[in-house]
Amino acid sequence: MNKTSPSTIDTYIGQRLKFRRAQQGKNLQELGDLLKVSFQQIQKYESGQNKISSSNLYLLSKYLKTDVSHFFEGIDKNTDTKAPDAHENTPDFEWTNHSMSDKELLSLIKYYSKIESTSVRKKILDLIKTL
Repeated sequence: MNKTSPSTIDTYIGQRLKFRRAQQGKNLQELGDLLKVSFQQIQKYESGQNKISSSNLYLLSKYLKTDVSHFFEGIDKNTDTKAPDAHENTPDFEWTNHSMSDKELLSLIKYYSKIESTSVRKKILDLIKTL
């Protein structure tokens, strides 16, 4: 594997970490403190540039109040597990390919995930899809 290009699996897990961190309203520094690494290291985990060890993934899952399996949900349909370096099979949503700032996007995810009513969340999602 080329050291400059992360595998699709690492990228997918990193995106799931970033999404869950946003849902929980946590920042990079908080995760860095938990794992005793810099916030830049957490950014590298989230981008897939660096692999997350299984022990760190476990700690992150407990801190972010989810199961370790959360980071792997949907991985089969969103990655090519036979060829992890085939980037044409990365997840549908690319964190780097959007016009919103990361702050706006993470704020949107945070507040959307706090809506308790499934029907209200669905109506908001339907509204956004029509725009």
